[in-house]
Amino acid sequence: MQTNTNPKAMLKVISTIHIAMLFGMLAFLIFVYLQEEGVSTQISPTDIFVYLVPVVALGGYFLANYLFRKLIMKAKSELDLPKKLGVFQRASIVKYACVEVPILLAIFAFMEERHMLYLSIAVVLMLYFYAQRPHKTKVFKLLELRKKEIDQLQ
Repeated sequence: MQTNTNPKAMLKVISTIHIAMLFGMLAFLIFVYLQEEGVSTQISPTDIFVYLVPVVALGGYFLANYLFRKLIMKAKSELDLPKKLGVFQRASIVKYACVEVPILLAIFAFMEERHMLYLSIAVVLMLYFYAQRPHKTKVFKLLELRKKEIDQLQ
């Protein structure tokens, strides 16, 4: 498989992946929310999701950040810009996946139980996911790019 080594194109690809994942989750959430059933604020004593969703949400958040930082440290040691951006791209996709799983679980739990807690967790995680969008200044700072490398991305 041939990979794209154009730095600008690599940033555009990761941005497209991020937006596609975000809009997919948002569309699913809207679809589930607009179902005819009402929304509850009462927790059922037999509801396993009340424990599972917050634990998976916190675990996904911390795992995403840990793996991302670990992979970014590897990217900083690369010599050329395309390799740095390739590692950044992989790190970003891993981070997005680690956050997406708890979001989808929260949406599924909301779909099953119609409890506001799960909707709230999904929305908060989606806001966090949105805040993780890749942009040039973030990439410059995270990868500690040199002036020459920054000029290639402009």
